[in-house]
Amino acid sequence: MNRILLQLLVVVVLNTSAQLLLKLGADSIPSFSQVSPVSFATSIPIPLVAGILLYGFSLVLYVVTLTETNLSVAFPFLGLTYALVVLTSAFLLGEQVDTMTFVGTFLIFVGVSLVGVDVGS
Repeated sequence: MNRILLQLLVVVVLNTSAQLLLKLGADSIPSFSQVSPVSFATSIPIPLVAGILLYGFSLVLYVVTLTETNLSVAFPFLGLTYALVVLTSAFLLGEQVDTMTFVGTFLIFVGVSLVGVDVGS
């Protein structure tokens, strides 16, 4: 596995993790109508902050990767984030995902794998 492919996969894992953390953080935020802006600002959930930080780190790594490869190669890999979020939200968060979504997710994996053939060589 070459370095560019590894960097892209790390970006995808970081983005997927960020999505999960943002969801966990968002689920623990009280309704805006129930808290004052000051108390809300002092009670921001740790998963929400962690998700934002992971997004920042993945963005930096993605920009570094873009300096070393074509956008037409790098960007399709971000589609794996969608696919992994669907799978992890179903298996880790217990969300209901219908059959067509799983089929679409599989097709994303196939498409990214075809793009990955060029990156891996």
